[in-house]
Amino acid sequence: MRKTIAKFSTLYFNYILIIGILTLVIFTIARVSLILLINSQGIEVDSHTFRQILSNGLPFDIFIISFYSAPSLLIFLSLLWVTNEKTQKILFKINVWYYVISLPIILVLTVADIPYFLFFKNKLTESAFQWMDNPLIVLEMLLGNILHIVLLLIAIVVCVVIVWLLLRKGNQILCNCRDFTLYKSKTFRILVTFVLLTLTFIGMRGRMDHPLKEGDAFFSDNATLNQLALNPIFTLVKSYEAKANLMDEKEAIILTKSFLNISSVIDSISPIAHYVEYNKSENKPNVILVIMESMSAAYMHFGGNTLGLTPNLDSLSRIGIMHTNMYSAGIHTNNGVFSTLYGFPAIKRTRPMGTVPLRRYSGIPFTLKQNGYATLFFTTHDKSFDNLGSFLPFNSFDKVFSQADYDNSALIGPFGVPDDYLFRFATKELSSEKAPFFATILTSSNHDPYIIPEAFMGKYKDKSLDAVHYADWAIGQFMEECRKAPWFENTIFLFIADHGLNIGQSISGFSLNYQHIPFIVYQPFRTIHKEVGTFMQQIDVFPYLMSLLQISYINNTLGAVPEQVQREMIYFSSDDKLTALNDEWLYIYYYSGSEYLYKKSEPESKNYIQDYPEIAAKFKQYAFSQTQTADWLFRHNKTKVE
Repeated sequence: MRKTIAKFSTLYFNYILIIGILTLVIFTIARVSLILLINSQGIEVDSHTFRQILSNGLPFDIFIISFYSAPSLLIFLSLLWVTNEKTQKILFKINVWYYVISLPIILVLTVADIPYFLFFKNKLTESAFQWMDNPLIVLEMLLGNILHIVLLLIAIVVCVVIVWLLLRKGNQILCNCRDFTLYKSKTFRILVTFVLLTLTFIGMRGRMDHPLKEGDAFFSDNATLNQLALNPIFTLVKSYEAKANLMDEKEAIILTKSFLNISSVIDSISPIAHYVEYNKSENKPNVILVIMESMSAAYMHFGGNTLGLTPNLDSLSRIGIMHTNMYSAGIHTNNGVFSTLYGFPAIKRTRPMGTVPLRRYSGIPFTLKQNGYATLFFTTHDKSFDNLGSFLPFNSFDKVFSQADYDNSALIGPFGVPDDYLFRFATKELSSEKAPFFATILTSSNHDPYIIPEAFMGKYKDKSLDAVHYADWAIGQFMEECRKAPWFENTIFLFIADHGLNIGQSISGFSLNYQHIPFIVYQPFRTIHKEVGTFMQQIDVFPYLMSLLQISYINNTLGAVPEQVQREMIYFSSDDKLTALNDEWLYIYYYSGSEYLYKKSEPESKNYIQDYPEIAAKFKQYAFSQTQTADWLFRHNKTKVE
């Protein structure tokens, strides 16, 4: 009897222990793989840094394993006290299936973190699931990238093997141990219970002096390298906890009004709503806003690119108004579309176009519709993507054209039709509209997996560069078609990106090229060429356009006209962090609490956060106050203008 008891006790505990070790091995292999891939991208990881990352990452892995193993350990401890054999077997089977279901999820999330980090330079957060509304698009994106395919196959194979081993080993334990009665010594059971609970608590705490926090992973001035030590399951869970509770809301609103020069407010609408008056203009030009997928400033000549990727955009920048210091609100398309159209910054964890219930906003479509404009939106893909089909009609768009409206033979990839087809369709549709009209055209071809029409002859070895070149060519074709239209001369063209991309030089691992984007204004009826270096954000497009049109309106947004409110700095979001910058400094605040202050002139800048606390405080006050105000307006449903 004692032999059988000891055998089961050993087998069962080993079962839990081996799974814990296996999980640790999975985390380690994934972290090492990510380090090697990051190294191949030009972010150098020397041997000392390599060891530091692994060392700092170990407590986070143990932390997750402790939480993850806790239910199994509780089942094990319950077997110490339960004497009914049938109940014991049921508990053990529950434990086996707990691992069968949960361990593959852990594995898939860990593997998914690798391409996510390579693209965004962020560990996995809840933002990764914004694509889950469109599983077919996700699948096509996975199958369109070799690295994604390899990682997917590895994850599937390992999951199958793990599930098979879990079930096989579990059945062996059940078959070999007929008597599930464990040691009857009460003292022994109390001792085992105490030891296991204590060890689990220590693992779940992470550190002896304080609970484990994100900052415990950080060891250098480079924010990207620091994140490599973090566990993706840890950051994913924490991202749901972190909210935009940045500062006192009343203080935030007061500061926001000061920063944006808001003196007289319309309290019945919101604490920042104010009337902006212009001399009424008889002419109502059409407006075409082109939101370009991933068109970083670094791809263009003004951004320092010498490859000739964007000859058409470069040409437009020489005959129109070129804003050289424009920055995106976030790093996702939904951020770019929403912020450009409706004048609100990206807010942590909030996806305004997908909230339930939907909220109404003012911004460009609402204001122009109130002034007699027809409002149209064109996108290459399915309108369910980013909930465009529901949100846009609810927020002042008369028509939304999407994949269902196009010829099926034109579909070439996960994002529907190519850009040149979209532009031709939009041009034809606009020619049948009565003036004035406001049209937004959202392109998609410059997006991984970079599928472009076969007829377009690429000339670069890198298909991502061919995609940029094609996207620019499509814009050139669009402008040629527009010049033939009767409405061309009386139309304002705005070209802006939804966001940039992690390319080119970074500042201590942080790529500003993900947010630095072009903004070109071309007015055929008003020949004005100039370069404007004033800081701008996507949220400023709304009031800026109203100033061009000379239309009086109520501004209930966080945007401002650059000529009227010169921003001393700008701010934007990158999922798990809030960033602000001016000509000299780059400030990064992680919602977990860690901060960085870099000198923009130093590619490998040290973190000056301790050296210049007063400078950091100014950035915090500027970015925190306006982000917190936007959050307040959203939560209190004060975003619309009645």
